Amino acid sequence: MSSPQLTPTIGGENTESTSSEANIRELVARVLKRCSKVKNREQIALDLNTLTRSGVTKNMLDDWASPSKKGLRFPASLVGPFCEVTGDDSLRHLLMGEHLNRRCEVGRQVLNSRDLWEALAPALARRWAQYLRQVKRTRKAKRTRKA
Repeated sequence: MSSPQLTPTIGGENTESTSSEANIRELVARVLKRCSKVKNREQIALDLNTLTRSGVTKNMLDDWASPSKKGLRFPASLVGPFCEVTGDDSLRHLLMGEHLNRRCEVGRQVLNSRDLWEALAPALARRWAQYLRQVKRTRKAKRTRKA
């Protein structure tokens, strides 16, 4: 049984170092192992096929996760669907690199700050209004004492 061609792949003959390929294989294996508590590899392959119509099998997943199958590389076209099906974005983050991951982290912090601001803003507005009323009363009291 021949497996379908799934191209392009992450890492070509001249573009990917052995250590990066090993990192991808190791990460795919870890994600599959973590995910196995919820879905087995057959189910992951079925979900990938439903999502992409790519013909992925459990054996292909095993090959992509195996350190000894150097000729078989994880297809770039399946990174997004793989992350979606497994519920794990680790592979996507590995491939984005440190620079883009830092930018994403800044974005997450901004979103968290907005959420925090939206949660705190009403309370801060109330406290500010109370403060202004107190300042106004204090000024009014000082004016009445002078008169």
